[in-house]
Amino acid sequence: TGNRVKPSQGCTLYPKGGITTTYYRFTDSGIMWEVRSPYRLTGRADSHTYTSMDKALDACADNRRCVGFTEHRGKFILNSNRRIQQVAGHQAYIKGSMSSVAKNTLWEMLPRQILNRRLSNKRYSEFETA
Repeated sequence: TGNRVKPSQGCTLYPKGGITTTYYRFTDSGIMWEVRSPYRLTGRADSHTYTSMDKALDACADNRRCVGFTEHRGKFILNSNRRIQQVAGHQAYIKGSMSSVAKNTLWEMLPRQILNRRLSNKRYSEFETA
């Protein structure tokens, strides 16, 4: 619990309901996708350039190296690195969201972050029971 986010190595923060962001999510073929704009992913998962989002979604879902894809001017490129860069006119589609749903609540995952205080010292072994 707490009201301020602070860096903490080796920890992951799950704020209830999320934090104000400029991205959205959707599900396709059982995969959660996170969309960030104006950002692009880095690295190439294959050598193809796709001309439709449906083709890029299917190709990335089937490619083990693919962590997402970048759209720019109607062209889609599969990416192999989750590192994102802010670039005007680009949109990054990240495979596998950094969030989870438990007990009908969306929980954001913020790697290397913790809240500034605890309600108790109890530790949980499973996300769903926390």
